[in-house]
Amino acid sequence: MCDNCKVLITGAKGQLGLELQATAPAGLEVVALDRRHLDLTDPVAIQKIVGSIKPDVIINAAAYTAVDRAERENRQAFAVNRDVPLYLARMAADMGITLVHVSTDFVFDGFKSTPYGPDDAAKPLGVYGKSKLAGEEAMQRVLHDQGLIVRTSWLYSVYEKNFVMTMLRLLQEKNEVTVVTDQVGTPTWAKGLARALWDMVLKDLRGVYHWSDAGVASWFDFAVGIQKEALALGLLAQKKVITPVDTFAFQTPARRPAYSVLDKTKTRQDLGYYGPHWLENLQSMLMEFKMSSFLLKVVFTCVLGLSILFLPVMTGFARDLGTNVETFRCGNNLVYIGDTKFEVLHECRKPDYTRSYYEEIFIKHPQKHILEKRDDRYITKPFLVRKLVKVEEWIYNFGPNKFIYYLTFEDEELIKIEFGDYGYR
Repeated sequence: MCDNCKVLITGAKGQLGLELQATAPAGLEVVALDRRHLDLTDPVAIQKIVGSIKPDVIINAAAYTAVDRAERENRQAFAVNRDVPLYLARMAADMGITLVHVSTDFVFDGFKSTPYGPDDAAKPLGVYGKSKLAGEEAMQRVLHDQGLIVRTSWLYSVYEKNFVMTMLRLLQEKNEVTVVTDQVGTPTWAKGLARALWDMVLKDLRGVYHWSDAGVASWFDFAVGIQKEALALGLLAQKKVITPVDTFAFQTPARRPAYSVLDKTKTRQDLGYYGPHWLENLQSMLMEFKMSSFLLKVVFTCVLGLSILFLPVMTGFARDLGTNVETFRCGNNLVYIGDTKFEVLHECRKPDYTRSYYEEIFIKHPQKHILEKRDDRYITKPFLVRKLVKVEEWIYNFGPNKFIYYLTFEDEELIKIEFGDYGYR
């Protein structure tokens, strides 16, 4: 049992990390760290941070999950998926910590036609699966059967980019969507996985377990289910065409298992329950998404109304300029943030988001130079071009005109660009 334990969660800003924090049982002390606070690829940093926190349990929810990009970023995938579990296992062995590591159905090749059990031979097809299997093996070499490895599949949530959120976007933007129909597995709601992980921690389970929602689906089945439930909830306005295709017609850099359903018999026996059917959990997730979107609209409406009613008190309001790449586009030596045009101080090219590096550029406002005062001199202020998650504009219209742009990037960094009578901050 783990009553009143201190639990360290890695990957705190990922979809599983966020759900673990949201579902943590009462009585546990939870410390959740993301890569800004803990560089998991640095064993010295791990030793320092873990040594200072002194957790009873570590849940490693951090992972390199870009399946296709891993084919050309072999080193990065193995650094996160193999080396991090090894470093954490060594700390766990030295300090008597229980280590919980989350793995994947991609450790299997998919050549079976019946669900994979925890003891079935793992034969991954691509770099991602190989790196995750290497992490399992590295952890087991150090901890033997004293750690807990939980494999899961097709994870989704209201957070981050995942298949559900991508399909909702595509079904809004396109008249037809093509989805593979010959890859079969089981979708898993991250919140359900998080609850199961907490129960496993409380029961002090050790060894290798499988967890996913109940039932079986192809990616095509999953997409059809998403559209049907989203239409019923009013998240989509009209039905679109979803066309099934085979894997051959939908070529990707990484090979994926054709069948990766996980056998959860052992989990059922030791945990005492199965997860709900994937369609039931999908309904719950979409309802949660709808409610969260509704609450955000209510808050925004209230803030906007108050800013109008109490203009001498309220100093401004925000508007979301979008969440797609077009919100922040680059061409002809210009950068656009929403409808605002910025001049680039040197060559500007559209960033290639498939690459592992980022291009650094310098920009200035058409009216106000973007400058930073340092040592009594002004220098241009650099920032990195990365794929934007959100651009929010705060408009201050009481007193001096002032505009502030908050740029949230996919790596979770927030950059503030502020304009006003006094220039750039």
